[in-house]
Amino acid sequence: MAMTPEIPTILYGFIAIVVVVALFYSWTTGKSTEKYFWAEGLQRYSVLVLSLFLVLFANTVIIVLPAFTAYPFLLSLVAIVFALVLMPILFGTKILYATKKVVDKSSSVGKSVLGIHGLVYVGVIQILIYLYIADRVLSEFFAGSNFSIQVSIIIAAGIYTLVGGMSAVLFANVVIVAAVVIGLLCMLFFPILTHGSDFAILQRLLEESSHLFQMSNMAQPHALIAWIALVCLISWLVWFDMGMIHKQSIIRREALSSRIIAGSGVLAGIATLIVAFVTNRSSSQFADPTSSTVQILTTVIAVALLSGVIGLLALSFQTFSTLIAVTLYPLVEKNTDGEKQVLVGRLSTVLIVLLAVLLVFLGKILDKQVVVQYLNFMAIGTMPIVGAYILALVLNRGISGSLVIGLLLGEVYAIIEFYVCNGIVAESLFYSMSIYAVAIENILATLLFGMAAVRFNESSIGQRLLLRIGFTRTLVSK
Repeated sequence: MAMTPEIPTILYGFIAIVVVVALFYSWTTGKSTEKYFWAEGLQRYSVLVLSLFLVLFANTVIIVLPAFTAYPFLLSLVAIVFALVLMPILFGTKILYATKKVVDKSSSVGKSVLGIHGLVYVGVIQILIYLYIADRVLSEFFAGSNFSIQVSIIIAAGIYTLVGGMSAVLFANVVIVAAVVIGLLCMLFFPILTHGSDFAILQRLLEESSHLFQMSNMAQPHALIAWIALVCLISWLVWFDMGMIHKQSIIRREALSSRIIAGSGVLAGIATLIVAFVTNRSSSQFADPTSSTVQILTTVIAVALLSGVIGLLALSFQTFSTLIAVTLYPLVEKNTDGEKQVLVGRLSTVLIVLLAVLLVFLGKILDKQVVVQYLNFMAIGTMPIVGAYILALVLNRGISGSLVIGLLLGEVYAIIEFYVCNGIVAESLFYSMSIYAVAIENILATLLFGMAAVRFNESSIGQRLLLRIGFTRTLVSK
């Protein structure tokens, strides 16, 4: 659909409203250093809303919809019932385990691995995914160049993140959640999306993303298992970042944790039912695509999708700055205070915003395949870091040296795999056709390398070898 004069005005206006509301809330709640990172006043309600929004939006856009497009079997009654029963259990177990373990991990090795993971995954992978989504939405809904709108989205998210910190990010996302919900309701209850240009746009977006899930010779039950595993992987990374941001003060509240667990399971089922509902609406009547109603609804849907990207970008910016200021900076500078950490956090926010703008600019002047290749390489290189940190959480003994060994061998495995595939993540060493499958494969490889290193270090041969090459027992002690 061609871009009308009203669409950019509405879009820029909504971006301005989000920034003003976030900055106003930040100004009214004060500017203490604690509130920049922890958002004390919004813990009970907006954190819950934001968390559920992330699970619904991020998993639906990145995983659920493309997976269902790739495998229609996932819309069958068996798959839906299986998801409704199993997903709450998986979400609950994962969240309880991660929240209690991540926040209690105090070793410098664990914090370093956490920080590296955050810098690579949040600073590159996550932001690239969100920018890709924004680029595809803008290209389909708006005519002409969308560079200025993309930069405006990045700068808007960066402004209220830089000034207000976590409290501004959370409050802005409450506003954004409302916009996303309105957009989803328009998609569900207005039949213009079933046979018209908007539906075709969404269908193309899904088809472009679904190739990431195409795996060779995959039977239907295996597709269901892979989908469950992929949802757990990405949602674990989302909760991983959330756990890092809010740390001990929020996650240890049993009541809030139970609400998050229950809400996550319910929304996992709701997302499945929504996709099934939309997919089966092929008999609806189509309205005139040139009518003003269709154009208004198109605008609402585009703004809703882009507002979700703004919220996710802002949370990524805040996560990036928190990882540097709260996790890594104290490891380098022992004498830190709140003001210094806020300064480091704000400088980190400026850095990541400039990086995001640079990524948009490079995407315009370089072949998109170059950006995709870089994304694939960074995605593969990040997964062993995730595997190493999982190893640090699971093992209760001798993890420092084993963690490093597992991480290094996992990275070697990932790099070899990347070059064996000629730089294109189309076929892994086990002949799977999905970058997500490759990610799971590399995590498991890192875990196996690390656990093998633990066994070796605990053996008499390993102890003698470590002593001979200059290591002491403290290297492999917790």
